[in-house]
Amino acid sequence: MIIREQVAGAVFHIAERHVWDASSDIYVPSAFADEGFIHLSYADQVTATAERYYQDRQDLVLLRISRAQLGLDVVDENLLGGAELFPHLYAPLHHGAVEAVTAVVWDAQGRLDSTIIAGKN
Repeated sequence: MIIREQVAGAVFHIAERHVWDASSDIYVPSAFADEGFIHLSYADQVTATAERYYQDRQDLVLLRISRAQLGLDVVDENLLGGAELFPHLYAPLHHGAVEAVTAVVWDAQGRLDSTIIAGKN
C-alpha cells in the first residue's frame, strides 16, 4: 500500500512496445476486442502482474496513467473470483491520459525492476 500512496491517482498498464508505438491518439491492446476492457494495475500490483504474465519479455513498456483522466470508465473488480480488485478500463486509452512511458526492465534474477513504477530509473 505504501507505493499506492506514493503514486496516488495513477494506474498502470503493461503494453507491448510495438502496439503502443503504432498507436497515435488512442491505444487499444489486441485483447480489447475479445475482452472489452484494458487491464490496469495499481502501483502495488504491477510487480506481481508483470512477473506472473510477462516474465523476462523484453518488448514491453509500462504506461503510467492518470486515473482522473479516465473518468467513470474504470471499474475495480476481480473477474477471476479472488478478493483483490484490479482496475479495468472499459474504453480505449487516450494518449493524453498517459503521464509516462517506461521500458520494462528485469534484474539479473528475472524480477521486475520496481523503480520503474515510481519513475526512479
